[in-house]
Amino acid sequence: MLDLLDLYQQKVAKYADKFIKVTLNPLELGHIVRTAEALVAAKQNETHHRKDGASEMKRFVNGLKGEGAVAKYLKMDIINPTIGVSIDFDNPDIPGYNVGVKTVAYGHFPVISKENTYPQIICICHPVVDNVIYICGLADVALLNKCQYDDLILDPNLKNKGTKTGFYGFSELKELTIDSIEPYKVITVEGGETHGS
Repeated sequence: MLDLLDLYQQKVAKYADKFIKVTLNPLELGHIVRTAEALVAAKQNETHHRKDGASEMKRFVNGLKGEGAVAKYLKMDIINPTIGVSIDFDNPDIPGYNVGVKTVAYGHFPVISKENTYPQIICICHPVVDNVIYICGLADVALLNKCQYDDLILDPNLKNKGTKTGFYGFSELKELTIDSIEPYKVITVEGGETHGS
């Protein structure tokens, strides 16, 4: 049987000294919680969102805390307060860049797509202090598609869908800077089309 605690120590916690600690202030955290509440309320109309409101709220809050931490660190506006159908929002999180943000609770491995098409900034929420988030680094597409393992997903329903997997490549994450995401900037060309790297 897979010892997830030991694996977490070896694959994630071991690299904690390289993580960037970001502390959100009460205003930032309050905005995140209100946005998450509005999202959860709106999503109750979608069939796959009607199961567990409490855990869904936690997932939204954690996801938005990661986006908030990245926004604060990079001095960018990232959190999208627009509420819509989930499939319409399955795209990169950072405006103007073909880059997403994946945030996970401490002790868990990030859940990613099995086939990734854009990089992800990986974040971890502090296990005790609600307003502290660690930015672990940037995972490019090759790393996301290489360092994945299905048994890192704890939710059997999610695992059985077969489209998601767990990410463990923390040892190969690149340090997050504006320069590190610059290659993924979306370029608008004549005629209104957009292309990201």
